[in-house]
Amino acid sequence: MLFAHRFVDRFGQAGWSKDITHDMQRTDALFALICLLMVGCGQGQSDTVAAIEAPPRAFATARVCILTSTDALILPVEVAADEAERARGLMGRAHLPANAGMLFVYPETQPPENGFWMFRTHLPLDIAFIDSESLILSIQTMRPCQSLNPQRCPSYYADAPYQTALEVNAGFFASHGIESGDRVIMVEHDRCPRGEHLLEGTQHGVQARKRPG
Repeated sequence: MLFAHRFVDRFGQAGWSKDITHDMQRTDALFALICLLMVGCGQGQSDTVAAIEAPPRAFATARVCILTSTDALILPVEVAADEAERARGLMGRAHLPANAGMLFVYPETQPPENGFWMFRTHLPLDIAFIDSESLILSIQTMRPCQSLNPQRCPSYYADAPYQTALEVNAGFFASHGIESGDRVIMVEHDRCPRGEHLLEGTQHGVQARKRPG
């Protein structure tokens, strides 16, 4: 854990350590001013500039199958697959359809200290951190941050290495009985593949059984 407040890149890239020194304070103040002048911020400094200066573009779309101990759910998602897309994410969005989400895909496993924040994100969101075996490690509810200073926005962490992350409207996971230990896989069609497993258990001990039907 970093000294003082852990402050990381909005979508899992390397952020700023917060050893509170005079030089870092001056750097932070300058960056906050740049953010305000540019009317927006991402999280890593280079990712921030790239994400804001680049014109908005449509995300690729896909579908994921969420397998719980009792159900299988197909969810359409937008896919954030490169640094600029992950840095922008759902920033500035006024609406996310009730049964939709955004999937953040990384080329490498992310360490536990790489987290997400809600700077300039207007929607309350749930986030599921997912490991390389497609298992949900943890679920967090993230509230919009109203501060103009990104350093005042809380960060949210998986507390374990993760490979992807799925953001949905706040309350979606609870209302569908989705929890840690369930599985999230990408699919090509509007149904979960036959023969997949429903999972029951926890992050620390998951057992699989055949999906009914």
